[in-house]
Amino acid sequence: MGFDARVFVLIAGAALLGFLLYPRGGEPGAPEEYNWIDTARQLKNEPLHYPKAYKKQILFSYDLGFVYRIDKILLQFENPQERGPRQFDLLVSTRREGEYDRAYTYKSNSPEFPYAVLRFDPVEARWVQLVINDWFGGRKPKLKSLRIGAEYRRHGPIISVSSDYDLYDLPKLVDGLFEEGSKWRAARRRVEATEKGEKVSFEPPGSDVEVIFDLGVITRIYGTRVTTDGPGNNLARYSILTSLDGRSYKLVYTSPQLPDETVQDVFKPSKPISARYVKLLIRRGDWHGDYAELREFEVFTDDYRLPESKGKPMEGYNAVQAYYEDPGRENRFAPHLAQGFPFDRGPEFDPRVRYFLKEGEEVEPGHTPSQLSFCYHYDEVIFRFNNLDPEALYWVQVTYLQEKNGIRRQRMLADGFILHDEMLVPRGKARSFTFQLPRESYSDGEVEIRIQRLAGPNAVVSELSLFQARPGGARAPRIASIGRATKVDPRKPVEVDGDPSEWPKIYPLIPHGYRSPQTSPVKLHLQWDEENLYLLAVVDRSFLVDRNGAVINPKRVSRFRDFLDVFVDTALNRSPGMYTRSDHHFRFYGLSPKSGPDEVGVAQIHHHMDAIPHTIYDRREIELAFRPGKTGYILEARIPKDDVLNGFDPRPGGSIGFNFVLQNDYSQPAYWAADSIDSPPERWGEVKLVGSVAGEADSPKAAVSGATNRSESFEPPLEGLPEPSARTADALRSSL
Repeated sequence: MGFDARVFVLIAGAALLGFLLYPRGGEPGAPEEYNWIDTARQLKNEPLHYPKAYKKQILFSYDLGFVYRIDKILLQFENPQERGPRQFDLLVSTRREGEYDRAYTYKSNSPEFPYAVLRFDPVEARWVQLVINDWFGGRKPKLKSLRIGAEYRRHGPIISVSSDYDLYDLPKLVDGLFEEGSKWRAARRRVEATEKGEKVSFEPPGSDVEVIFDLGVITRIYGTRVTTDGPGNNLARYSILTSLDGRSYKLVYTSPQLPDETVQDVFKPSKPISARYVKLLIRRGDWHGDYAELREFEVFTDDYRLPESKGKPMEGYNAVQAYYEDPGRENRFAPHLAQGFPFDRGPEFDPRVRYFLKEGEEVEPGHTPSQLSFCYHYDEVIFRFNNLDPEALYWVQVTYLQEKNGIRRQRMLADGFILHDEMLVPRGKARSFTFQLPRESYSDGEVEIRIQRLAGPNAVVSELSLFQARPGGARAPRIASIGRATKVDPRKPVEVDGDPSEWPKIYPLIPHGYRSPQTSPVKLHLQWDEENLYLLAVVDRSFLVDRNGAVINPKRVSRFRDFLDVFVDTALNRSPGMYTRSDHHFRFYGLSPKSGPDEVGVAQIHHHMDAIPHTIYDRREIELAFRPGKTGYILEARIPKDDVLNGFDPRPGGSIGFNFVLQNDYSQPAYWAADSIDSPPERWGEVKLVGSVAGEADSPKAAVSGATNRSESFEPPLEGLPEPSARTADALRSSL
């Protein structure tokens, strides 16, 4: 009997149709994430950045927009069967100029080009060139599209995860994202092929559900955190088990009954647990609805964990900006940036937008240049700080900004401690966030800040500052620390030249504990006019005492340098904690009898909430003159109202808050009202603005604590002085 081929075709077709429409019993695996880059643009007329080895070549050049770590490409050609490529090279570089590196070479003996993802060893790249060196047929192949894929690191201690349920979405359980769209279902995923495409459904489990998390090595576990999904299908109860070898497990925690809403349940053992494997166990029926849904599962280790306690708000302390990083603009102003690329559109762009996001187009208007410029990294931006005081308190303040349509999500860690969880980077409008550093993170005097990419092309940072404060408040101010500043006599205008001859020799402010200007290490005078505050400091090191109370020998410390910190509250607001916009902190540095005028400078130190956005290391608006002497020196300065002293309203009868601290490495600090540079403005003294000496309204015999009207000489420390010289424009930042 002969076989009818038509029957065979019908049977085979029916079998195939039945296979396509029948629900598949196997659990499909997770899809591969290609992470195709969508920020690339094609370049025209770009020369080949590689030695030419073929007479005829077809060149395609691309700018990826950012530096990525790439490991795959996907190409499509028109009519590849007739004129496909025989050989091509993929060239890459992180710099546009110079010779590129060859990342991948394709060779084939068949004219049929495979429509497959081509892989190669991961390599950093921003600038990419595809060079077709040979092809089949007489006509050149025509490229329809080129897609380039990035490789991203999955952050956190979990190396791998396994389960018998929903393998497709299982990676979402450990991706660091808490959003509703990133969740895993403790159910069997079913995929059915229909005429309209694939139909996905979930079958409730008929037994317990287990998920195994492998940490790679035996490590200390400080706990776990489970983030459940919202109402509907949700987790109701679960248990945690740990194992050293993956075979024998020990029960360490069973959760309480969880509500049918999005919650985060944290398990924190009394002491760390040593284990390599962690098992999440959901008993049959321990869920709301048909099955459990979870958004995230975390394991806390030395490299990734929650702080022991909630951070304290910085507003309760007088925190000083210890470091300021502006990591955009070619990384020139971020000395502590350890990993991160500066945003740079390329040399062909206008300098006004080359390093900056475009206001009105990419982001909202009203930003500073520092906010518009940023650094980035495809895995994590890293800052490293050292020389920190383990006894001090520190806060990190970070500014984030991305384009209006940006999709970046990231988190921040300090030496493994989570400062903030997954966060959508602010879109279109910059925002700053402040977090206290756990003391454990800098107990060795060092800290590493990591901003980790979780979604989007990269992690980004516009600004980052480190603020420091003393854990305890400074001592109370000296009672009735009141001084006077005289108005400049128009017949004797102040010339900032280091020569104090035009200064009236009355009302000096002398340090606490010293009774007479003649035996004081510092005599500080103040004058004012309608536009400026003038300062004259006469320092004689012969009267300083060391830590043990013994008088200093000035010859032995002649090369040691002093810092004179001056504090001004122009509105006399007496803030009890943080600075306000009327509070100012100036630091005169590089001061010693051996210093040259060019070695002396003045900075304005930024405190949280004051009038400046960050520390200004060379306050050029302050006119300064310096005269060294045998055992001391004279410092003279003019601080302008409009450019520097925010809120200064000089008039007779007015008052300002004021303090000074002379400090160094060889003696006790000499201070007027408060002994610490961390003291809040409420602990500074008060200086009254009085008339000029010729027309003084107040009696010169009035008793003022910390000031005197006795006539004095400016000469003692200045024997053998050289001619006075003003400061040059280039002050030394390194003195800070």
